[in-house]
Amino acid sequence: WLEQHSNQRDPLDGRFGPDGRLRAIPTKKAPRQAVLERIAGTLPPDRTWTEVELNGELRRFHDDVATLRREMVGQKLLVRTREGVYKRRVH
Repeated sequence: WLEQHSNQRDPLDGRFGPDGRLRAIPTKKAPRQAVLERIAGTLPPDRTWTEVELNGELRRFHDDVATLRREMVGQKLLVRTREGVYKRRVH
């Protein structure tokens, strides 16, 4: 009972299906940030991607890759160069 009613619950509970795909992109800031951080954490920090390559990686999690990509850049989880190359930002 305590785990179900605690305010210390994991904000990602129920966000991902058993296949690892995101059920929906959260609209609230804190859960969205947690989801984006989890997805970014799956990307190797020492690699760069073209937009097409990154889309392929993000499609594993959700079909709306443009929103994921834009939000991850906006949250400074990814860096995008003028040439359209993406790299995971390591804090």
